[in-house]
Amino acid sequence: MDVVRLPAHGEKLIALLINTKLPASDRKRVEETVGQYENWTKRLSEATGDATALLAALVQALNEYKRHVELDLIFDAEEDFLYRQKGQLKLDNTVLEEFLPYLFDVRLIPGLSRIKNLSCGPQSSFA
Repeated sequence: MDVVRLPAHGEKLIALLINTKLPASDRKRVEETVGQYENWTKRLSEATGDATALLAALVQALNEYKRHVELDLIFDAEEDFLYRQKGQLKLDNTVLEEFLPYLFDVRLIPGLSRIKNLSCGPQSSFA
């Protein structure tokens, strides 16, 4: 099974740092969030244990990081730029998009190893 984990949220943070409309007062908070993001992805990729412990570790890491992004970064910002542009920037939504592929793990769902040609991650499609 191929699991593709693209750093969609990490790319959004880097794009935000180079956004000329980002208020100077929020720049340091975004830079701190980049560090938090790196710690979060490290915690996700290094999580171990049986299925119950692994799922608990993954969800705890998600909840802590998502709370940081939504509350500490966006809602508590000095300026209202991040809050007003929340839908456009998609900082909070991409946290979940980046997290979901971590659930495609044979330690969590043993039956995944029996499915042939299964891939997880972004896919191109034609509708």
